[in-house]
Amino acid sequence: MTETPARTLPPLLRRLCLLALTVELFFLVLPHAYRSATRVDTFNRPDMLLITLDLWPPDTLNRVECPTIEHLAEEGISFTHAYSLSTLTEYATRCMLTERYESQLLARQDPYHERHRNLASTLKQYGYDTGAFLGMFAFRAPAMAVIRHGFDTFNAGSYDSGDGHGYRCGAQTNLEALKWLSKQPGTGRPWFLWLMYWDMHFPDSMHLRPLPLGPQRRVLALVRYQDRCVKQVLDAVRAMHFNRNVVVVITANHGFGLPFLRDTTLRVPLVVWKSGWTPPRKRVRRPVSQIDVVPTILSLLGIPAPRGPGRSLLLPLRDQPVVYAETPALNGRCIRAGEWKYVQYLKNVDIPSSTYLALSPDPEGAPINDMLSIAPDPDRKGWSVLKGAGTEALYDLKNDPYELNNLARTQPSITTALREALAQWQYKNNRGMVLRPAIPGPRMLQLMRRNGYWPVPEAAHKPTLQSRQASARRKRARQRHR
Repeated sequence: MTETPARTLPPLLRRLCLLALTVELFFLVLPHAYRSATRVDTFNRPDMLLITLDLWPPDTLNRVECPTIEHLAEEGISFTHAYSLSTLTEYATRCMLTERYESQLLARQDPYHERHRNLASTLKQYGYDTGAFLGMFAFRAPAMAVIRHGFDTFNAGSYDSGDGHGYRCGAQTNLEALKWLSKQPGTGRPWFLWLMYWDMHFPDSMHLRPLPLGPQRRVLALVRYQDRCVKQVLDAVRAMHFNRNVVVVITANHGFGLPFLRDTTLRVPLVVWKSGWTPPRKRVRRPVSQIDVVPTILSLLGIPAPRGPGRSLLLPLRDQPVVYAETPALNGRCIRAGEWKYVQYLKNVDIPSSTYLALSPDPEGAPINDMLSIAPDPDRKGWSVLKGAGTEALYDLKNDPYELNNLARTQPSITTALREALAQWQYKNNRGMVLRPAIPGPRMLQLMRRNGYWPVPEAAHKPTLQSRQASARRKRARQRHR
């Protein structure tokens, strides 16, 4: 009786079975190895404190007005020519946290919830406890969904200022934040704390008593007040004796004045500090953008940065610094390359007449600056038109820091080069602007005008022929009413 030979698998099928078994074992072991490695890395990662100010006046970061922030800048890195990504708080905040330009977030082809993550959600992936404590609640629903994504605790202002903007002073914001921070040493995990102060919007608020006389004195008093709020938080962090290092980044949502693309509105402070760290340089006077804030923070925390338009500011700076900013609410955008700045407004914007009256009470319409003017809409009752379609300007910031002399016609070669560079950037990053006007409400603007915030300080303006003519028209109208 003959024995039947044992059946063996073909060589190719054996290799496939072995490969399948290897892949299965790999995916079974990898998650456990990743979790154990993540636990070790998470415990050793630094803590993170991000403080954003709002409506920050230019050139006030000094020993007299801001001793705490200036001392931090001397021990870390201070970027003296940092630029915000937008001219409104809502836009600038979510752009900085997501490392995206506003028109990218607004574009329908590029929705936030499908492709973008903000700083909090990225840190949460690496085991961070995340908390946000804001002095205001002015964000609308789409912006709020973007901003609060990834925060375990999100605590915003609740005091009504009369325009739907919730507000609370910096001391009250700190009180809530320090309660949350006091619970962190026992968790064994690193933490990310984001604080945002909004006191500059309300210089006649309750915590400045007696109220300083004059708008400029109130502004400086609020600068000193917010510096004391920063000191309170830093002292609390030092007193809690965390075992890990702490990274501190202080910046502002935008500068002083709304909502046009002037340097007084776009320039913000940017200070980066880390305990026990010797920075590669102290003062950086070259232009940098807030699009680089998230990659810089991640590099200090030892976390790989996702692919995006920003780059770490700790890397060697480029030979030709170029920064971009935009204000989709007014359909404007600008580029700064070296000492040259090019500004462009794309289309006119329809706004409610109540907002228009807060901007310019002249019934015939008046220029707001050398590029924009505002007038009633003849076709729509109760609406006005913010006119600026097709206007452009070129400024030499080295010789004209207040942007008073438009050189677009006298320097055609530079104007053309920057116009083309701006168009290429728009096409590459944004795939076209989504026009969505969203400027502040009339009561907010009236409050800011009354307290010296609107328009931009007088030093940043030069009376033009149009403004003188508008003033003459208003004077004649007052005389007729008498």
